[in-house]
Amino acid sequence: MPTSTNNYGDVRPSDMGRFWANVEFDTNGGCWLWSGRNTPGGYGVLTVCRDGKKTRLYAHRVALAQFVCAPGPKEVVDHLCRVTRCVNPAHLEAVSHGENLRRSPTSPHRRTHCNHGHLFNEANTGPKRKADGTLVRYCRECGRLRHAARRARTTTDGQKPD
Repeated sequence: MPTSTNNYGDVRPSDMGRFWANVEFDTNGGCWLWSGRNTPGGYGVLTVCRDGKKTRLYAHRVALAQFVCAPGPKEVVDHLCRVTRCVNPAHLEAVSHGENLRRSPTSPHRRTHCNHGHLFNEANTGPKRKADGTLVRYCRECGRLRHAARRARTTTDGQKPD
């Protein structure tokens, strides 16, 4: 896994030569696509040598640090184009982790329906506190259906069937 320390401003000219050797320019979308090694999540990785040790850096963080500004230690880089291999600094922005989640098209906050297809609206959405204390929303219709199914499994005398 690439390093999480903030040494992205310490990239040498020789490292940038290898950086550019791994960039392909997409003329359609304007993305600069990383063609080198990727993480399983699809993010580009640039390996650099510091004090005799190999260090892996995220290519998109290198690009942002070299051409705009280095992201802070508590910041993540949002790919505005939604292409994880993109290293075009015009498509990247340093934001908080929470902001990056809010912007994500797959974020649970953006979902309009539950897993069973019921609409998340004011009447059908309720708050639920998870065991770790975080507050999440739940589908009231799914809760009503679970309760009805549980009730149907019990006999008329209130005992569960064998």
